[in-house]
Amino acid sequence: MNHTIPYGVYSSSNRELVITRQFVFELYNLDNDILGAALYIGDSTEHKLIGICERYQSEAATGYAFINSLGEASGNNFKLKQRLNRSFQTVDLSAYLRKDIICLAAPDRYMPTVSEDEMFFTMNTNKLEFVFLLRNKDENIYCGASVTVSCDKGLFGGRQYFRIRNYQDNSEPYCGFYSFLGEDVIIPDVDSSNFHTGSCSIKDQGIFWSVKSYSEDVIILQGCGDDEYTYCRNLIMNERFESTE
Repeated sequence: MNHTIPYGVYSSSNRELVITRQFVFELYNLDNDILGAALYIGDSTEHKLIGICERYQSEAATGYAFINSLGEASGNNFKLKQRLNRSFQTVDLSAYLRKDIICLAAPDRYMPTVSEDEMFFTMNTNKLEFVFLLRNKDENIYCGASVTVSCDKGLFGGRQYFRIRNYQDNSEPYCGFYSFLGEDVIIPDVDSSNFHTGSCSIKDQGIFWSVKSYSEDVIILQGCGDDEYTYCRNLIMNERFESTE
């Protein structure tokens, strides 16, 4: 891959690319009918497809495929399985909107977690969070992109502009499929009164993860349910870089 253009997040009206040295995460919208998310892994010269999901709106169906921990193609869609291990094709990014220029993430949340039946990956930039979950059980699929805002009281996540959320027959209220690619990042005014120490609050605006405890070097946020998110001052990043501009 040609990296004369800096690493970062790039978006057009029907495609978004998060490009780092090790990963390419792609979101796309084909004619408002096929919504897709794809994860590539590699190095500065080549990235290969290890996981992909597509939502076929006109068919009300979700397909997915990934390379599992046994090195086998897993998933429910034969055609998507055939695309695994293909190389990411270089893209002219000059016409894309550059949405973010700083990428950072912790190793335990950054590297794909892969088992025989599941692939999970999440990536944070300065303004955005990307999630990629493919799970065979119950066809539990979650691929999304959201805006995040931090403050002294905690972390806000909302304004999700891409979502593929499939679970069983999709009768659950959190299931849904939509895409608003191509828009610049809009940082919302976060209502800090929705942060409550040691709790997770879900409001119309988004999700509020509040500070549970902190010290000079560590902050622990309370996630939903029993989840906790730990942030360390001296955390060694898997990748961290800024634009050279």
